[in-house]
Amino acid sequence: MLIGIPHMTDNPTFSVIVPTYNRQSSVHACLQSLAQQNYPAAGFEVVVVDDGSFPPVRDTSRAEIRKMNLILLRSPQNEGPAAARNRGASCARGRYLAFTDDDCRPDANWLAGLESALAVAPASAAGGHMIDGGGDLFSAASHSILEASYDHYNETGGTPRFFASLNLAVPTKEFREVGGFLPEFRTSEDREFCARWLRHGHSLVFAPDAVVVHKSPGGLRPFLRRHYHYGKGAYRFRTLQAKYRKRRMELEPSVFYWQLIRHPLAKHAGMRGVGISFLVAVSQIASFLGFLAERRHAKRAHGASALRTPPAAGGWMGTD
Repeated sequence: MLIGIPHMTDNPTFSVIVPTYNRQSSVHACLQSLAQQNYPAAGFEVVVVDDGSFPPVRDTSRAEIRKMNLILLRSPQNEGPAAARNRGASCARGRYLAFTDDDCRPDANWLAGLESALAVAPASAAGGHMIDGGGDLFSAASHSILEASYDHYNETGGTPRFFASLNLAVPTKEFREVGGFLPEFRTSEDREFCARWLRHGHSLVFAPDAVVVHKSPGGLRPFLRRHYHYGKGAYRFRTLQAKYRKRRMELEPSVFYWQLIRHPLAKHAGMRGVGISFLVAVSQIASFLGFLAERRHAKRAHGASALRTPPAAGGWMGTD
């Protein structure tokens, strides 16, 4: 459902896609940051996809509508961030799709930083830098896991292998050709997309000047729930990769998990580092339980048969 288009710009460079679900104040702050971009207003549009929020996203963006080329879409029901991003991309007119989340505040030079990286490699996907904006230990732990994962997958001097969808830009044409995000993945959809992107012969490049401040929802229960679902997504991701490679499922080496726990101790002094490291360890227990739960579910559903092959170009689009 199309909620409103205040004004349009022909052929913008970027279409910024922001999926949102039941985060009215967060998406408002995200839009305020996008309205302050040091980038020509005619050079980008913003597509907000309300993924079945209640109450719907309607009036929170009035101030930003006057400043930006803003499109508001509403999904009839909650379908997950992957499906929401695809829905936004289906009506995007930019040369590039720039993805961020409703709990993020892109830096004023975010789009300019992405453009600089893409100017060197226009057919590549670009990922930027994240800053923890939460302040509490739970947000810091989630951010530490992401930082350590980037260190692991995107080693200095090597070829990047993973960028999170909260700070990712992709050429629109190639995004559609590889099939977009897999909508059945509610977590790990960015890991799956990056793996498939590379498998299609494309590359990932780092955009160091494209910075996003990310504030993960605080509290123990949301923290545990989030990482439990990350574990479920990890199982689906690993299963699908095993199908592609036609061999047994492969997990990360044990040193990777040791690096996750050590990372906050090296970055944060004193008890704060210890506390973050402890929460990282707890998060991995929650993820492991989610991994096992999804494994049991898959066995009941006859293995990984429910996981489909990515669709052909044009087959992934969400329509009303």
